Amino acid sequence: MPRLKPLSMNDIITNTYNGLDKRLALILYDGGDSIYICSAEIGSALSSSLWQIKKIKIIGDIRITWADGNDNFDNVATNLATVEALIYS
Repeated sequence: MPRLKPLSMNDIITNTYNGLDKRLALILYDGGDSIYICSAEIGSALSSSLWQIKKIKIIGDIRITWADGNDNFDNVATNLATVEALIYS
Protein backbone atom coordinates (compact mmCIF):
# COMPACT_ATOMS: atom_id res chain seq x y z
CA MET A 1 0.00 0.00 0.00
CA PRO A 2 1.52 3.39 -0.95
CA ARG A 3 2.25 5.95 1.73
CA LEU A 4 -0.50 8.54 1.99
CA LYS A 5 1.83 11.25 3.26
CA PRO A 6 5.41 11.76 2.05
CA LEU A 7 8.19 11.52 4.62
CA SER A 8 9.47 14.86 5.81
CA MET A 9 13.17 15.51 6.41
CA ASN A 10 12.37 15.55 10.12
CA ASP A 11 10.74 12.08 9.85
CA ILE A 12 13.80 10.71 8.05
CA ILE A 13 16.26 12.15 10.56
CA THR A 14 14.21 11.07 13.59
CA ASN A 15 13.64 7.53 12.32
CA THR A 16 17.29 7.13 11.32
CA TYR A 17 18.65 8.54 14.56
CA ASN A 18 16.31 6.39 16.67
CA GLY A 19 17.62 3.29 14.90
CA LEU A 20 21.28 4.13 15.47
CA ASP A 21 23.68 3.65 18.31
CA LYS A 22 23.65 7.14 19.87
CA ARG A 23 27.47 7.07 20.01
CA LEU A 24 27.72 7.38 16.24
CA ALA A 25 28.34 10.52 14.21
CA LEU A 26 25.65 11.22 11.63
CA ILE A 27 26.13 13.17 8.37
CA LEU A 28 23.24 13.83 5.97
CA TYR A 29 23.62 14.80 2.33
CA ASP A 30 20.64 15.99 0.25
CA GLY A 31 20.91 14.66 -3.30
CA GLY A 32 17.59 16.06 -4.53
CA ASP A 33 15.53 12.89 -5.02
CA SER A 34 17.58 10.99 -2.41
CA ILE A 35 18.95 11.55 1.07
CA TYR A 36 22.29 9.95 1.98
CA ILE A 37 22.74 9.02 5.63
CA CYS A 38 26.33 8.44 6.69
CA SER A 39 27.22 7.13 10.14
CA ALA A 40 30.51 6.27 11.83
CA GLU A 41 32.17 6.38 15.22
CA ILE A 42 32.39 9.90 16.60
CA GLY A 43 35.66 11.51 15.54
CA SER A 44 35.98 9.56 12.26
CA ALA A 45 37.41 11.63 9.42
CA LEU A 46 35.04 11.96 6.45
CA SER A 47 37.88 10.82 4.18
CA SER A 48 38.48 7.59 6.14
CA SER A 49 36.89 4.31 5.05
CA LEU A 50 34.95 4.07 8.30
CA TRP A 51 31.46 5.14 7.22
CA GLN A 52 28.23 3.20 6.76
CA ILE A 53 26.14 4.86 4.05
CA LYS A 54 22.44 4.42 3.36
CA LYS A 55 20.57 6.00 0.45
CA ILE A 56 16.89 6.78 0.88
CA LYS A 57 15.03 7.61 -2.34
CA ILE A 58 12.39 10.13 -1.28
CA ILE A 59 10.74 10.96 -4.62
CA GLY A 60 8.28 8.44 -6.06
CA ASP A 61 8.48 5.02 -4.45
CA ILE A 62 10.50 5.31 -1.24
CA ARG A 63 13.41 2.87 -1.36
CA ILE A 64 16.37 2.25 0.96
CA THR A 65 19.65 0.91 -0.41
CA TRP A 66 23.16 0.57 0.98
CA ALA A 67 26.54 1.64 -0.40
CA ASP A 68 28.31 -1.47 -1.76
CA GLY A 69 25.08 -3.39 -1.12
CA ASN A 70 25.83 -3.85 2.59
CA ASP A 71 25.72 -2.04 5.93
CA ASN A 72 29.46 -2.29 6.61
CA PHE A 73 31.39 0.68 7.98
CA ASP A 74 33.87 0.76 5.07
CA ASN A 75 33.09 3.78 2.89
CA VAL A 76 34.23 7.41 2.76
CA ALA A 77 31.73 10.24 3.25
CA THR A 78 33.87 13.16 2.07
CA ASN A 79 31.10 15.07 0.27
CA LEU A 80 27.88 14.66 -1.69
CA ALA A 81 29.65 13.93 -4.99
CA THR A 82 31.71 11.14 -3.42
CA VAL A 83 28.70 9.58 -1.69
CA GLU A 84 26.48 9.79 -4.81
CA ALA A 85 29.16 8.04 -6.90
CA LEU A 86 29.09 4.88 -4.75
CA ILE A 87 27.22 1.80 -5.99
CA TYR A 88 23.95 1.18 -4.10
CA SER A 89 21.81 -1.93 -3.87
